[in-house]
Amino acid sequence: MAQDGERVTVTLTDGRRLTAAYAVGCDGGHSAVRKALGVSFEGSSAEEVMWCGDVEADGLDRGYWHQWIDEDGAVLLWPIPGTTSWQLQSSLERDAGGRPLPPSLAGFQRLFDRHARVPGVRLASPTWLSTYRVSARMAGRFRMGRVFLAGDAAHVQPIAGGLGMNTGIQDAFNLGWKLALVARGRAGEALLDTYDEERRPVAAWTLKLTGERLRVSLEGTRTAGVGTEIVLTEDTTTLRVGYGWSSLAWGGTGAGERAPDAPCGDARLYEVFAGGHFTLLGFGAASEPVLAEVAALFPELVRTRRADAARAAYGVEGDALVLVRPDHHIALHTGVERGARSSTA
Repeated sequence: MAQDGERVTVTLTDGRRLTAAYAVGCDGGHSAVRKALGVSFEGSSAEEVMWCGDVEADGLDRGYWHQWIDEDGAVLLWPIPGTTSWQLQSSLERDAGGRPLPPSLAGFQRLFDRHARVPGVRLASPTWLSTYRVSARMAGRFRMGRVFLAGDAAHVQPIAGGLGMNTGIQDAFNLGWKLALVARGRAGEALLDTYDEERRPVAAWTLKLTGERLRVSLEGTRTAGVGTEIVLTEDTTTLRVGYGWSSLAWGGTGAGERAPDAPCGDARLYEVFAGGHFTLLGFGAASEPVLAEVAALFPELVRTRRADAARAAYGVEGDALVLVRPDHHIALHTGVERGARSSTA
C-alpha cells in the first residue's frame, strides 16, 4: 500500500492494483493495513485460549442460552437466530502431555459430555471451528493520511458484553458519512480528522468496560447459579455512547449525544433520520421560517421536520432547533433566534 497527497494505491495478493481517494482497513485484529501503516497496537493478550464454533445440537431448548461451568472448564451454547445452529464456546481440550489440541467436533462433544453431563445431546454439522484469545489492544491512531482503521483493525476487546461487532459498526457509521461528504465535495478534508477524535476515546472506554465486565464474569460464575449474564449493565448496551467532547458538538442540551427516538407526525424520528442525511428538527411556530430556509438551501443534505411531539425527549421548552447528524447524534441544539442568524453557515 502506498499513498500520496491525492490517492491510495493498494496491491493485492493476486497482483491486482487498486487506486482510490481513500482506503479503510477493516481487516481484523491481525490487520495487514495497520501493519503496513506502521501504526502501533498497544495492549495485552491473555495466555489462555478458548475454543469456539458453530454446530447443531439435538435435545436443547432454543429458547435459552445454556452454560455449564465447573472447576475444570466450561461449555456455553447459544442459539443463532434464524438458523438451526448454535454458537459453542468452551475451554480447550489438551492431550495427555497437557498440550492444547486444535478444535474439532469430537473434541467439542467430549467437552460437552464432561462439563454438561446432559445425556442424549449430540453435536453435529460444524460450519466453523476456531480459537479465541482474550485481547485488549488499541491502535495508536485511527487515521494515517488517506487511510483509516475501523473495527477490530483499530481495537480488540474482551468478549464480555459482546461489544466487538457493535463497536465496529459504530466506527463504520461514524466514518462513512464523513467520507461521503468529503468525496462529494460537500465538506472539507478536516472533517475526516473528527473520526479519530470521536472514535478513539470510545474504543478506550470500551476496552476498560469490557475488561472490568470480564473480571466480574470470571469471579461471578464461580458461584452456583450465576452465569455470564452478570456482565450485562446499562453501559454494555452502548446506548449512552456519545461525543460530547467533539469539535462537531455545538452547544446546548445533549450536543454530541445520541439523538433519542420519539413520535414525529405519522412516523418515528428514527425513521426520519434514516438515509445518510442531516435532519433539522424544529420546535414551535418560530422554527418554521428557518426550516424552510434550510430546506431551500440544502435540499440534498438536510431533511427538515417539525417535531413538537418530541419536546420531552429532547428537553425542549419554547422554540428551538436541533440538528441531528447522519449517524443519529446531535450536532447542534439552539434557540430559534440564534439558529436563524446562523442557519446558512
